[in-house]
Amino acid sequence: MSALTARTSGSHSNKLLSSSIQAVRTLEVRRRPAKVLFNAFRRLGVFEWEHIRDMVEGDPMKEILALRFADTELFEQPFPGDQAKALGIRNNFTSPVKVSETAFAEICRHGMKLPVSS
Repeated sequence: MSALTARTSGSHSNKLLSSSIQAVRTLEVRRRPAKVLFNAFRRLGVFEWEHIRDMVEGDPMKEILALRFADTELFEQPFPGDQAKALGIRNNFTSPVKVSETAFAEICRHGMKLPVSS
């Protein structure tokens, strides 16, 4: 699965900030027992076991989800947020969002400066 990465960008002048899609990356979704996922990702230091234990109500074998982003590829040019809205994407990308294959291809084509196929 691939994911889009958006960012709000702008200058420090009085101009309004504009959002744009800056990159594409792979999203890995893992569903495993809490203890297994904690051990797999503990080196990242995001959560302590106490946080996870509280979330699973003390059951280390309760299944949870972990999202891992990898293989980030920055676009040569950002894809403007207003164009994303025109494609039906109404999201600020603070979390993963599903987009159609057509919209994804259009965003990547623009961001990577690829020609439009005929």
